Amino acid sequence: MSDIRIAGASVPFTKEGETVAKSVEGYVLIVLNLHPETTEDHLYDVFEEYARVMNLHLNLDKLTGYAKGYALVEFKSVEDAFEVL
Repeated sequence: MSDIRIAGASVPFTKEGETVAKSVEGYVLIVLNLHPETTEDHLYDVFEEYARVMNLHLNLDKLTGYAKGYALVEFKSVEDAFEVL
C-alpha cells in the first residue's frame, strides 16, 4: 500500500486506486504549550470559531487538576483542520 502525502496528511490507496476505510472518524490536531489553567470549554470556544470540533481531549494532571500543556482536537475533515491552522 502506498501513501499520498498532502501537507502532512496521509491518504492511503489500494493497488486498484480505491481509498481504504479510515480507522479514525476524523482528523486530529495536537495543540501544544497550553497554559495550565486552560479548560476544555475555552478550547471549544476558540476552535469552534473556525470549524466544528467533533471531539476534544485535554489531559489533566491527577494531583493538581491543571492541564498538562497539550490537547487533542478532532475535526471531521482535513479541510476543517487546515482552516484552524
